[in-house]
Formats: sequence, structure tokens, C-alpha cells
Amino acid sequence: MRLHRFSNADGPYYAADPDFHPDGSFTALHLYPRTETRKVSGYTDATRWFLKALLAHQRRRGLGRRDDFATATRDDVNAVLDALAAAADTADPVDAGAARHLREQVHPQVSANGRALDLAGYPPSLFFSRRFSIDTGQIVNQGRAQGLFRGLAATNGEPMTPREERGFGQVSLSTVRGAIWRLTPLPFTATGHLPVALTDGKNPATATLSLLVEEMDPCHLAPSNASPDAACAGICSHSRPASSSTWTWPQDARAMP
Repeated sequence: MRLHRFSNADGPYYAADPDFHPDGSFTALHLYPRTETRKVSGYTDATRWFLKALLAHQRRRGLGRRDDFATATRDDVNAVLDALAAAADTADPVDAGAARHLREQVHPQVSANGRALDLAGYPPSLFFSRRFSIDTGQIVNQGRAQGLFRGLAATNGEPMTPREERGFGQVSLSTVRGAIWRLTPLPFTATGHLPVALTDGKNPATATLSLLVEEMDPCHLAPSNASPDAACAGICSHSRPASSSTWTWPQDARAMP
């Protein structure tokens, strides 16, 4: 196991095996000590359970991590689901939280993915395709997700892992990808008002059914006209003016391209 020390705006933190293993699996563990800003200590288990089960099954079928599984059948999909169920049983005696996460979050979502492919008439091979099914791993600390870190993320929008860190700042993956656009339905209520805890600072409540489309600052993945770093915003926006539009239903729906 490799242990690394990193730091974010809330203070130092540690990451065990923070990157992919040679077999393609990902089992990073991030540990956050209490600091002056981070009032609690704890850890996040960023294991990508779906990816781990997927690759293990492909190895049993004699396939490499990047090989296409063109001959996959529904039985292969079920084998992956069975492996996730077995992983939950194995975790029960040592980590009840991980077992519960596997049963209540991971397994239902992976199962729904398999059922959706069936209903759409897509072949089981797409379940195993790295170009179609992607296990993106741990959530990022943006918007209301901050509360899911239970105090470990004291600063909203601050990267919580080294892989998340790669997408922020003047030297990052995001800055070379060009313009980034965000499309989101806005919280709807008859009064047009909801607590920030429900809407998050980026999504204002509306009294009409609305869709927000806005350009993001690639440095911080925040709206271009609200970047916390003016210098960074100038670099990342490629001198493009901030852009934002909102469509409402039903009046504007027929006019949308």
C-alpha cells in the first residue's frame, strides 16, 4: 500500500493507494485529520466497486482490462451483480457501512443499468464497454454534496482527493478541454423561494418550470461570472464572455432548438 500526504484549503489529508492499480481497479482510501478549519476527522472509501467486479469477471473470461467483451450475455451481467452481492456479504463482519453502501446504493444502480440496456434493446456487451458504462467513483465536493462529507469538507467546492484536484486550477485537465457547459433543471416551487440548504447557491428556486444553461469557469467548475479567482477566470475562459440562459416551460418549450 502506498500512502501519500496532500493538502487542500481545509488542511492536510492522506491518501492510501490514490490511483488505479495495474489491474485497473481503484481502492483509494482518504483520511482527513481534524484541523482548525476541518472540525471533524474521518475517512472516505473511494473504492469503485462496480469497476472492480467488472474487471474481475472479464479476467475470469480471459479478457484484459481494455478488451472488448463482444460475446457478453445476460448471464455475464448477472455474474457481476452476484459478485457485488457477495462483496457485501464479505464486508458485513468487518465494515457494516461498506456492506450497506453496496446493497443500498451500488447494487441497485448497477442492476438498473443492466435492466435499462435490456429495455432499450442494447447488447450486454455495452454493460462491459469502457466507452459506455463508466464508474466515475467518489462524488466531488460541489454544491449540496458538501453535506454528504459530514464535516470533512469545510470549504464548498474544494477538491477532496488528488484525482479531483486534477480538474481545478490554472494547470489542470479542465483548462485544456475548452468551454464547459452546465445544464440543470431549477428547483421549482409555487412561491419561487426555497432555503439555500435545498437549492444550493448555484440553483435559484423559480415559480415556473425552468432549465438553466450556463458556461462554467474550467478552473473551478463554477459559473464563469462568479469565479473566485479573477486571474484564473481570465485564463480559463479563453477570453470568452460569460454566457447564461434560462428556458421556461411550457411557453418556451416549443421554441427550443
